[in-house]
Amino acid sequence: MFRKIIFPLIFNDQIQVCYLHFDVFLDLINFIENDTQIVYCPLEVYGYGNDEKEAQKSFKIALAEFFKYCTNTTDALKLIIK
Repeated sequence: MFRKIIFPLIFNDQIQVCYLHFDVFLDLINFIENDTQIVYCPLEVYGYGNDEKEAQKSFKIALAEFFKYCTNTTDALKLIIK
């Protein structure tokens, strides 16, 4: 498995989950693995695609799903603050 780190990214966007809005500011890592562009954050949330734009779009969807999961569990803070 070959990983090539491209550069760090800063994700600054708003995520909406049902009626909740999260202002999100995260440091991300962007790399290529087996010809797939991957965007990763320390919350163990990934996005991937054929290029950086596609990977970031996938990441935003995955992050929204992560927050959706967190809002439906009583251990949400334990998941976010590790």
